[in-house]
Amino acid sequence: MQEIWYQGGGYRVIFGQTEGAELDGSQTLPGSPLEAAHYLTETGRGPVLVFTESRREASDFANAYSQGCKRAADGFAVAEELDLFSEPTEASEQLRENAERKVAFHTADLTPQERRVIEQGFLDSRFEVCFATSTLAAGVNFPFKSVVFPKLTYQWGDRQGNRIPRGEYRNMSGRAGRLGMHEEGYAVLLPRNDLELHHANKLVLPENDKVESQLVGLSMRRAVLILVSSGIVDLRDKLPEFFQNTLYWHLTLERNPAKLQRILEKAEQAVDWLLDAQLIEQHDETLLATPFGKATSISGLK
Repeated sequence: MQEIWYQGGGYRVIFGQTEGAELDGSQTLPGSPLEAAHYLTETGRGPVLVFTESRREASDFANAYSQGCKRAADGFAVAEELDLFSEPTEASEQLRENAERKVAFHTADLTPQERRVIEQGFLDSRFEVCFATSTLAAGVNFPFKSVVFPKLTYQWGDRQGNRIPRGEYRNMSGRAGRLGMHEEGYAVLLPRNDLELHHANKLVLPENDKVESQLVGLSMRRAVLILVSSGIVDLRDKLPEFFQNTLYWHLTLERNPAKLQRILEKAEQAVDWLLDAQLIEQHDETLLATPFGKATSISGLK
């Protein structure tokens, strides 16, 4: 299930469907990540994973949320494991205090030992709420029933001002629900303004982002040099076979098939140029990169 909570109301769309429905308006839905996590656990939709943009956000949210939670036996067990198996760090004391209240945060700042203890705690269902950066989206299928997105626009770094792309949202929302443990999984989006609400409405639709080949972003000479250096292509006769199996070839076949012969011609010309430049060499029929060619392909120089 995908739910958009905005200004006290909510809308639900099932994954893969285009039409949804408004949620029961008898109760005002929270708009902040901490309140949303509390609401979800209270209504039986935990454990809850709240995605954050930064490590600091994750630890700050975990600390603030845990202040209103009681200590629990499961939490004490995890805290003891952290004492036994992890080295003291700046985050370790907070990790233990949060764990006692069945709250966790998961970021790149954790040591390998801390990460193992916390992740095993997820698998053993010893946590009710976890605050984590998006790196957790690429990890093991942890048993979270609900995933919360507190914002849909990046605030810091190189992506500042950009919206969360659809592919990233789907990967992150895929943490919701676990086969054999939860019959349903919930992705809850909390847009902060009308612009984010508009983007949220797009994210929950089943359309896929347009996929474009990255091959056209490379010069043909560089592309052929990389192919030869990596050993993917070692004969001239294999160049057409390689290009005919690329996404770029199939996209071009649909849009402009007359362009394909020119691609093969440019690849042949690139081989000749690379031979003349002594970036590759030919032994009988075999193409090999020279040491200079290998260094150039690794460096990314054109």
